[in-house]
Amino acid sequence: MKRLLILSLAAGAAAIAWYQASASSRPLAQVFPSGALVYLEAKDFSHLLADWDTSAVKREWLTSAIYSEFERSNLYLKLNGFYKAYGSAAGFAMDMASLRSLAGDESALALYDLQSVQFAYITRISAARAAQTRLWLGRGSFQSRQAGGITFYTRTAENVELAFAITNGYLLVSSGEERMAGMLGLLTGKDTPNIASEGWYKNSTDAAGAPAELRLTMNLETLVENTYFRSYWVQRNTTDVRRLLSGVADIYRTSSDIREQRLFLKRPGVAEDLPPAEAIAAVTALAQLAPDDAGLYRIWAGPRASDAAALLESHILNPRPRSETIPIYAPSGEQPTGAGNETELETRIDEPPLPKAGNVDSDALAKLLEDTGVLAMVQVQSSQSRASTPFIKLPCAIGVTGRANWNEGRVKDAIGGDWSTQVRGTHTIYRAGGLGQVTFATEGPVLIVANNADLLQSMLDRRTNGPSSLNATYAAHFRHDRERVNFDGMMTALDFAQTRTGQEPRFFSGNIASLSAALRRVSGVEVVETATADRVEQRIVYHLAR
Repeated sequence: MKRLLILSLAAGAAAIAWYQASASSRPLAQVFPSGALVYLEAKDFSHLLADWDTSAVKREWLTSAIYSEFERSNLYLKLNGFYKAYGSAAGFAMDMASLRSLAGDESALALYDLQSVQFAYITRISAARAAQTRLWLGRGSFQSRQAGGITFYTRTAENVELAFAITNGYLLVSSGEERMAGMLGLLTGKDTPNIASEGWYKNSTDAAGAPAELRLTMNLETLVENTYFRSYWVQRNTTDVRRLLSGVADIYRTSSDIREQRLFLKRPGVAEDLPPAEAIAAVTALAQLAPDDAGLYRIWAGPRASDAAALLESHILNPRPRSETIPIYAPSGEQPTGAGNETELETRIDEPPLPKAGNVDSDALAKLLEDTGVLAMVQVQSSQSRASTPFIKLPCAIGVTGRANWNEGRVKDAIGGDWSTQVRGTHTIYRAGGLGQVTFATEGPVLIVANNADLLQSMLDRRTNGPSSLNATYAAHFRHDRERVNFDGMMTALDFAQTRTGQEPRFFSGNIASLSAALRRVSGVEVVETATADRVEQRIVYHLAR
């Protein structure tokens, strides 16, 4: 009998040891019940929170004018309401010090519902640290429950329910005891559906490989159908998101940059025209045209001829203010020509519309681009201050690689104006007279149109450079450190007329420019995107000023 008792105790100890070893080594995604919309995982959450809490970027962001505006937004007020409600359920204010006390090293957070902010959180934390958290010290005000043989605590306040448990080196927190019971069941080996077993998570993480310091995995197929996602998604590009099934974003940090590696898997069966190999080659060739000091360049593979025509008109040939509004009325039947409707609140009816700024023939331009074919397109733009004036010049050039050589006569007819020619080196540059300067030059299948002759010449001179190593369907580079001062001056000039008292912050120079100031340590941003039949890969590098 005594021997049997000893054997039983040994077996129990072995089972506990096995459970502790297997629990501490298993991926955290296996501990979360299925059904999440997004899943965030950090290798050392405590360290990341400390870096953010002590950073100058955080201090400047929280004191910026744009953050003050954000505090008055509907989104902020809704989130802050839930934040306070969960703090009430926890029994203490969820300030940064409290959050840092709940952060261990390896941690994960899953969001299950946007409307009511349903979540689950787990972090690896030592027993000594866990015993000092305000949750554990205040457990007497919670109700105790059990799941999988583990005690957890739950409390309801302000219509939200908060549950937590501390076990085997983990701190678990969730909205609702049912989700907590599910997490504890998975932690103790119960075979129930979990995030790691779902296709959206498994397929995307398998394709992305080993996780970085911080990884966000997105269930885009479900997210895009969510009303609250579509309402509050800042990018307003849900049409583009619908073609994607899931996505992963990994963050890597060094002392000189922050790199974000993204991978999106496409929905099976979604028909999509991919740029041909010759368009990718054209992007590689156009990449060498952007001057090293350009404030911004963007390169596209296989753009539509209509998009190329629209970019040429809006930035060079016919630049003019335009109003982009989000329609709030349902579509109506066709109106007679010239008739207005109740949605056109910005349209003047007491004077004719403004004429075009230039002589461009939009139809002829679109026809030229369609006939020649567009393989790739590059936009190069910078800002230049002008001595003794508050005005900022915006030199811009757009290069287009066609499927055939460009007909210079048709280009001049489409742009319009009186043309003069100038030979610079081996190139003939055409310049149109009039108020706005328009120049262009061709070299075989490459057409460059610019509003600044020096910028055009610098791009032509770079045609002799060797080919770039870029191999992408889209690429961009923005030099924030170069453009920030001129941008601030331009925004101040735009706000100059707004002198009404009490109007603070001014929208451009006070609000928008304050975001640039808060992020001034980011000296530049590079984006490279490659699309294939089943996926989209993006690499974003945020260069940091020393």
